[in-house]
Amino acid sequence: MDDNGLVRSGTYQFFSESFKHPPVMDDGEPFVKSESYLQAFDPSVSKSACSLQESDYVTSDRSSTFESLVRMYSFFGLSRADNAELPDHISVELEFMHYLTYIESKTDRNSEAFDGIQRAQYDFVTRHLSKLVTGIFRKKNKIESSYYRQLLKDLVAFLESEEIFLETQINELDYQKIILQ
Repeated sequence: MDDNGLVRSGTYQFFSESFKHPPVMDDGEPFVKSESYLQAFDPSVSKSACSLQESDYVTSDRSSTFESLVRMYSFFGLSRADNAELPDHISVELEFMHYLTYIESKTDRNSEAFDGIQRAQYDFVTRHLSKLVTGIFRKKNKIESSYYRQLLKDLVAFLESEEIFLETQINELDYQKIILQ
């Protein structure tokens, strides 16, 4: 078992949960008030809200973005529940990375599967998740909630470190393949 993969998986899960609409707690109050979330991320509530949908930050049309995401999710055996967020919602994309890093933690580091999982992570982060998060981050000054502004800063820093980590891992695996030939 790979502890690094589990830590990364837990981090993705934390961010995924943090960008879902806050649930109402037993005492009736969410950890972060629903109003703060709606003001920050629901354009139907606030003109200054930042969309949490990848398709709002990329040049390709929504159907192409959805197709690419659904293909990736399907490749790893996942499908969308009827009541789920759209496939390009930040919480869905972060949950997918949580899933991939969890699978990585359970996979033999010396296997072809491990290599494929890390390449899939890198591809997904660079082609989808980073574009979405960068788009939201550019609008962070419109977000009144200091909690969500900080959460975005932390997510950007985490994804930057993930890109470097994954690229380094892939380069190392490629180097090992060359040496072993």
